[in-house]
Amino acid sequence: AVSGLHLGLVAWLFFTLLRWNFSLSYRLTLAVDIRKLAALITMVPVIGYGLITGFQLSSQRAVVMILVFLCSMVIGRERDVWSSLCLAALIILVLNADSLFTASFQLSFVAVAGILWLSPVIFALLSKSASAMGKFEKYRFLGAVLTYFIGLIAVTTAATVMIMPLIAHHFHRFSILSLPANLTVVPIIGLWV
Repeated sequence: AVSGLHLGLVAWLFFTLLRWNFSLSYRLTLAVDIRKLAALITMVPVIGYGLITGFQLSSQRAVVMILVFLCSMVIGRERDVWSSLCLAALIILVLNADSLFTASFQLSFVAVAGILWLSPVIFALLSKSASAMGKFEKYRFLGAVLTYFIGLIAVTTAATVMIMPLIAHHFHRFSILSLPANLTVVPIIGLWV
């Protein structure tokens, strides 16, 4: 299944390569904001990848969310992620109002809202605990790896906690092993990807 992770990876890869390639031109960096230009051009492969995969509902949602984020970057509003999330939901609902009642729409947007709302709090708590346990000032690489894993744990925990009630509602059960399983598997898969 094509998920937001795949489309996000395509967008990140193209944006990074385009920005790096544009930064090699001294004249271009003086003439335009290369981040905005890279974001604008990245929209084409994101839409293309969405079309190649059949543009199913899950990939439509991911394409719209990524395009809204890229547009917000082009107009200089990428810090306003809540408005971007709400605009993506509004666009999807305008295209198909019935999607509001689907489990996939609700789980997607509640998970992203949970990541935006809860993960900074969880990250701050875990970072404070990790810094109290050991000092990594001498070992920059270990500190970076620890920060990456703390970020993955914070994101996974926030998303899982927020979607628990919806999973229980839609599927009439919730596995108590999902959080430990996701905390184990997601960092490994995230690092692999």
